[in-house]
Amino acid sequence: MIGDLEQLCLAVGAVTQADVIQLADAVNRRLQALTGAHVVKVYWREEAENGSILNPLTASIASTYSGPDPRPFQVPAEPNGVLSWVFLRGQTLLLAGLKNADRETPQLNQASGEYIEPKYLDVHNSPQLDAIMAVPISVRGQVLGVYSIESMTSERFNPRVLGLLQHIARALSPLLWNADVFNYDLKKTSRAVAKFLDSIRDFVFDPVILEQDVRSGFIARPFREEFTRVEDALCKLMTAKGILARHYTPATHRGLVIDDLIRQVQNSHFSICDITGANSNVIAEVGMVLIAHKPLMVIRMKGDDTPIPFDLGHVPVYHYELSSGDDELRFYDTADRNYRPFGQVLDSFLSRLPPEIGFAAAKKHVP
Repeated sequence: MIGDLEQLCLAVGAVTQADVIQLADAVNRRLQALTGAHVVKVYWREEAENGSILNPLTASIASTYSGPDPRPFQVPAEPNGVLSWVFLRGQTLLLAGLKNADRETPQLNQASGEYIEPKYLDVHNSPQLDAIMAVPISVRGQVLGVYSIESMTSERFNPRVLGLLQHIARALSPLLWNADVFNYDLKKTSRAVAKFLDSIRDFVFDPVILEQDVRSGFIARPFREEFTRVEDALCKLMTAKGILARHYTPATHRGLVIDDLIRQVQNSHFSICDITGANSNVIAEVGMVLIAHKPLMVIRMKGDDTPIPFDLGHVPVYHYELSSGDDELRFYDTADRNYRPFGQVLDSFLSRLPPEIGFAAAKKHVP
């Protein structure tokens, strides 16, 4: 039976705690029948906020047993009972003949031959208990549980049974570990799913994927003459990459400007906003872009020290330069204090656009 148990435990991968309990119960009942034990228990460690807890994973209890039911307990810094002694010391324990022993004196551990102070064992509160053996359950050299059997008689408790208990503990340890990992993965997966569902609570697919079949980007910039060159440079760069560059254009029919702006922002895959000088109109357009959940690139002229609005403090800002007589923007990399072509920054931005907006699936713009 033990050989089959070892093969099973080594062969099984992901396993539920319920299956492990069912298997351990089957083994425990047979061990109980062999030894006449009143209680056979498997305790397994659980992490808690204030340390570790030993939790009774399963217990086989005889009908004649009148003691307390197994319950979880906090692992103390120093042993204060049989289970905590075995767990913290990582040693096997065999106590026998307790009914006739003076429990206020050191007890002989027949597994090792050493005497253990009674304060570490706490056996004086169980007057009917005559024998107990317990072994650590270890995985990769770390004690993670305790396997114990208790009886009102020492008649069948001997080193050979202790060896059997150790063998079973070694056979069960990989299965208990796999169940622990599987349970952890399930909890982690459930948390991840819950977090994802919470994150998309207000998400809706961008209708631009239905309405815009050409790659397009909206440009917002201050309407002063010096920024016309900046827009022209951006339009040239975007056109070369197959992107239709657009800025605010008043509608021919009468209506509110904000309605036109929102419509034009929504009909673009992304936006590039120049916040140089914190122009109020541009900041308003940035707000529309954020409300529409559009991918946003924020740029500003190098040397502009206008305070950035608080609400944009989390958004990366790219500093550019456009020299006199030049028609190509340059990006100033603050990390290496050097200039790079702005096209490299745009390429990186475009590569991170989410697939659900439909930019990659849209056709390239041909002037």
